[in-house]
Amino acid sequence: MLKKISFAFLLIISTAVAAETAPMIKGESAVNEIAANVISVKTPEVNMALPTQGSTQVFMELDNNGKARHKLIAAYSPAAKLIQLHQTIEKNGEQYMQQVPMISIKPQHEQDLKQGGFHVMLMGLNESLKKGHKVPVVLLFDDGSYINLNVPVE
Repeated sequence: MLKKISFAFLLIISTAVAAETAPMIKGESAVNEIAANVISVKTPEVNMALPTQGSTQVFMELDNNGKARHKLIAAYSPAAKLIQLHQTIEKNGEQYMQQVPMISIKPQHEQDLKQGGFHVMLMGLNESLKKGHKVPVVLLFDDGSYINLNVPVE
């Protein structure tokens, strides 16, 4: 059942995203490349957590080896009821997390998803995330492509 829901979710999101082309950024050439083919994921990890904690973060490095800017627009995981892209910001000497609509990855550039910066937030955990386990996470890009990961819990 969960696999059917996961596939349906990806199909709906991919179709919606593919229907709308991303605007060109001034100074970038038109390149028909697929994000999932040029972005590599390094050192992914999920923070260990109990369902009573309610939420945890997913960190990684996204390397864009392509010639165009790509945008991470969503993530999905059966480990949580709600998944959002977040950024930690500082305001009046205090740090806050806020949801962001996307995370941009410049061509030939690395975008870190790390503590105190951009990250994927898993909220409403469905089960304990124990060290050594792996959590399935899907990263969805603005061109409709996606990357499936099995992220280790640290």
